[in-house]
Amino acid sequence: MKQSGIRFGLDVGKVRTGIARSDASGTIVFPHAVVLSEKLSAEIPLLIEEYQPVMFYVGLPIDLQGVAGIAALDIQARVNAVFEGIDTPYEYVDERMTTKIAESRLRTLEHSSADMRSKIDAMAAVVLLEDALERERRVVEGE
Repeated sequence: MKQSGIRFGLDVGKVRTGIARSDASGTIVFPHAVVLSEKLSAEIPLLIEEYQPVMFYVGLPIDLQGVAGIAALDIQARVNAVFEGIDTPYEYVDERMTTKIAESRLRTLEHSSADMRSKIDAMAAVVLLEDALERERRVVEGE
């Protein structure tokens, strides 16, 4: 049986980090916020205090050949530092194509280009969290 509780998805970029949140059942995912990446170390403890999540999923930019390059190593170093001393678990997930999927979803909703830029990071976090939750469900169901 899958552990119940809120999960967060983080789409960490050089400048901004998109944050998505699930409901406690892990069924519904929605954009939560976009924060400056330099403020992530202050934001994570606030999220933990307010929501008591059971997991953070962090997008890792893997290239189409499945290789983690310099950007992925940079994100891992920054995220590992942010979570140092924090008991809530986090896991890296492949974020390939999340930005493209997010852009497509926002275009479908007819957002303007300027409006899209302000929302794309949070929507990319939604996509990666939905993917992570789907993998959780498949593991629980034995697929």
